[in-house]
Amino acid sequence: MLYFRYYSFRCAACGRKYTDSLSPFLLGTGRRKCKRCDTVFADGSREWPELSRGERFEYLFPVMVLAFLGAAVLVTAVACLDGVDWEERLREMSAVAAVMVAPWAPYFLWRAHLIRKSKERFERHRLFGDTDEFILST
Repeated sequence: MLYFRYYSFRCAACGRKYTDSLSPFLLGTGRRKCKRCDTVFADGSREWPELSRGERFEYLFPVMVLAFLGAAVLVTAVACLDGVDWEERLREMSAVAAVMVAPWAPYFLWRAHLIRKSKERFERHRLFGDTDEFILST
């Protein structure tokens, strides 16, 4: 059984869940407007340039992702021991690595998209100041 550890983020006023994430960090302006109760609240999110190096790493590689990628390395190493010659070992290692890592490609592409949007928002916020444009909706 595969266990996913994730974090739920909720409206501070009414408790409506607006997202789940594998990471304890959300990228955003720090303010959000709930669709249910119309309350604007501080959600604790920060933009990509505001995160420390460790927080950036944890955003990209939360515990669940690191565990899965670690398992992929371990299984690939075991596949390396199984082959008769180096050519066969290389084929097995490549196949195992592709099967275990390929499902995470959409995750990393989505994270790259969110990081790009965060950087753009941060620059606009720096240039134009604090406007209602920077209140994200849930």
